[in-house]
Amino acid sequence: MNDNILDQKISRYIKAIAIIMMVIHHFFAFPDRWLESNLFITGGYIGGKPVEQMLGEMCKLCVCIFAFISGYGTYISLKKRVTFEKRILYGIKKMVQLLSMYWIAIVCFFVPVVFCFRSISLIEIVNNLLLKSTSLVHTGWYVSFYIKAMTCILLYSLLEKETNWIWDCIVCFGFPMLLEVCSTGNMFSHYFPTFMLGYIFSKYSLYQVYEKMIRNQALKYMISIVLLLGLLLVRLKYGDMIGLISMITFIAPVICYVLDFILKYIIRFKYIEKILSVLAKYCTWYWFLHAIFHAGILIIQELGYLPRIPVLIIIWVFLLLTPMAMILQDIYNNYIRMIKIVWDKMH
Repeated sequence: MNDNILDQKISRYIKAIAIIMMVIHHFFAFPDRWLESNLFITGGYIGGKPVEQMLGEMCKLCVCIFAFISGYGTYISLKKRVTFEKRILYGIKKMVQLLSMYWIAIVCFFVPVVFCFRSISLIEIVNNLLLKSTSLVHTGWYVSFYIKAMTCILLYSLLEKETNWIWDCIVCFGFPMLLEVCSTGNMFSHYFPTFMLGYIFSKYSLYQVYEKMIRNQALKYMISIVLLLGLLLVRLKYGDMIGLISMITFIAPVICYVLDFILKYIIRFKYIEKILSVLAKYCTWYWFLHAIFHAGILIIQELGYLPRIPVLIIIWVFLLLTPMAMILQDIYNNYIRMIKIVWDKMH
C-alpha cells in the first residue's frame, strides 16, 4: 500500500501537469479569443472542430485539479495548527501570498506591457488589483475564488468540534447547491465542492481507505482509470453539471489519484523530474503570465503562436515566460524579505 498519496512532492508535480493543461486550454479551447485565423496548423477536425480545440476543452480539468489539491493540502496544514490564532494566521498568510503575487504580476508585467499597445486607465488598474475586473489578467478570477474558498474552509475548520460526516457533506454539497439556486452559474458554487472534497479526502484519508480495500496494485489502478474514463464520458454526454453540482467535483479525486501513480513512475527519469520541478516552482507565475497572449493584443498573440505547430507552441510559451517568471519570483522574494525586516523592527 502507498502511504504517501498526494504527498507534497507529488502534489507539486501534479500542479505542474495542471499548468500545462491550463495553457493548452486557454490557447486552443477559445476560438473567440483568436484575433486572426490560422494561428496554428491543426492536426485535423472532429465534428467540425479542430482536434486541438477539443483537447483544449478537455484540459479545462486543470482548474478542478488545482482546487482539489488546494483543499487536500489545506486540511493537512490546518491539522498541524491546533489553536485558533495559528489557523487564522495560516489562512491569512496563504491568501496574502497569492494576492501579493497577483499584484506583482499586474504592476510589474501586465500594466507596462499592455500600456505599450493600448491606453490603460488608473480605474482599470485599480479594479484589476481589487479583483473587480479581470480585463488585464483573465485568469485572475481564481484568486478571488481561492480567497473565498479558503475563508469558508478556515471558518468551518474553526467551528467543527469533532469529526462529522453530515456537516462535511452539507458544507461540501448542500451549501454550494443552495448558492447555485440563488445565483445560477456562479464560479464559487461551481468549484467550491471540489475544493471542499479535497479537504474531506485528506481529513478521512479516503485514498488510503481505497487502497486497503483493493490490495492488488494492477487492479486498483485499472479500476481508477476505468472510473475516470467513465466519468469523462458522462461529462461529455450530459454536460458539465449533474443537477446543481459540477461533474468536475467527482472527476477531481480520481484524476489526481491517477496522476499520482503515473507521476511516481515517470519522475524516475531525471530530466522529466527536472522539467516538472521548474514548472512547479513557477506554476503561479505561469498561471498569471500566459494570460497576456489573450489580452486582445495581436502582435503578442502572434508571438505566442509563432511556431504554429501546437506541441511546439506550448513548449515555446513556457520558454518565453520562464525568464519573466524568474524575475517576478525574485521581486516577490525581495518583497517578502522587506516585509519581514519591517515586521522584526516593529516587534
